[in-house]
Amino acid sequence: MGYNTVFFEMKNIFVLLVVFAAAMICNPVMGQTKKEKKAMKAEEARLLHEMKMDSIRNAPKRAAEAEAEAKKKADAAEAEADRKANEEAAYTTYKVPCWIPDDEEWYTAMASRRRAFNQQNTLATATVRAARQQMQQKIKSAFKQVIRDYFDQMDIDENSSEASHIESAGENIMDTYLNDVMEYCREQTRPDGEGKIIMYIGIKISKKGLVDALAKGLSQEQKDRLRFDEQKFREDAWKVFEKDRQDSYDDFKNERQ
Repeated sequence: MGYNTVFFEMKNIFVLLVVFAAAMICNPVMGQTKKEKKAMKAEEARLLHEMKMDSIRNAPKRAAEAEAEAKKKADAAEAEADRKANEEAAYTTYKVPCWIPDDEEWYTAMASRRRAFNQQNTLATATVRAARQQMQQKIKSAFKQVIRDYFDQMDIDENSSEASHIESAGENIMDTYLNDVMEYCREQTRPDGEGKIIMYIGIKISKKGLVDALAKGLSQEQKDRLRFDEQKFREDAWKVFEKDRQDSYDDFKNERQ
């Protein structure tokens, strides 16, 4: 073998070593022994097994956490449903159809009655009658308070025949004035399981009109017996009306709580 041949062979070997080294750098696995490869696979298998076991061990914990989260959401949804139900219940408790409190200008009254759906005409008549009865009681009570306050200030014995006569005359005037009531509301429910409905009717009457009717309805003789001071009478009346208005508003507010 000549020198050139030996040199050529050594050159080839060198090139192969360089290529092999480069391959080892690019892919270290190629440089591993069978033992190292086996150890690596064993380690991978161990890690996979450990991950699987961790998953199994943590499954109850994750399930418990998921259950707790689901319960938390369910409790929140139930609480929200209860809140809405309570709001609706509170609303239906105080939101009586056609009922409004007295104000500065009007006395109000509301009544409700229940009858068969096919008796709406008689039901309306009965409900209006009941509302008028409530209004009658309300304004007669107000009138008695007004006239007694007036008697006290004018030093008139409320048990005297004159006082009784004036009270009787005032009640007759109010009975006539009740014909001027105005209906401001009428509502009814749907028929229930028995085919019956509830009708609500609200009426109102002018406070100023009531005072005018009382002041102008008394005869001159009655006014003389009463030593009637119209201005004083009107002032006393509005004081009573204002107290009634405040009491009516307080009742309305308490119903809403």
